[in-house]
Amino acid sequence: MGASEPNQTPPVSAGDVALATIATNQEYLQNEYYLRVLTGQGLAVEDTFGVGPSGPVLAPKVDRLKFRNPTIKAIAEQLAHDELAHLHVLRSTFASFGLTPPARPTIDLKNTFLTLAEAAGIDRDFDPFESDRDCLLVSFFLEQIDGPDLDRRYRRAGER
Repeated sequence: MGASEPNQTPPVSAGDVALATIATNQEYLQNEYYLRVLTGQGLAVEDTFGVGPSGPVLAPKVDRLKFRNPTIKAIAEQLAHDELAHLHVLRSTFASFGLTPPARPTIDLKNTFLTLAEAAGIDRDFDPFESDRDCLLVSFFLEQIDGPDLDRRYRRAGER
């Protein structure tokens, strides 16, 4: 008796959907940055549609970052690969529950990183689309807000 039907999906709470939406939006940000510095282009259209209209990405017009340091380029390539996989998993998770993922929101890559640099006290020209070092700093920021932030939000949601 206590077993569930094999094809039944467990109920999804509004909190679960909200957390998955936050995680998906974070993945959109990470993917748009990493793909643009590596290829000069963002996500494919099929990776951006969902509930609501897809927002634009405000980014400097650059072909791609011309990496001078092969190690930093390799780090960016690995992060881009990992983040695209994360986005695909999150989008498919929505689908597995019969839900449509959120569309990509408006992403401002022009001002977001300048604001970050100012808040961090970086008082020089900061351009993560032109500098290996600045790309590495942005990567550190993006990866730091990813896991720990979601873990905190998940724990708070569980307390409700």
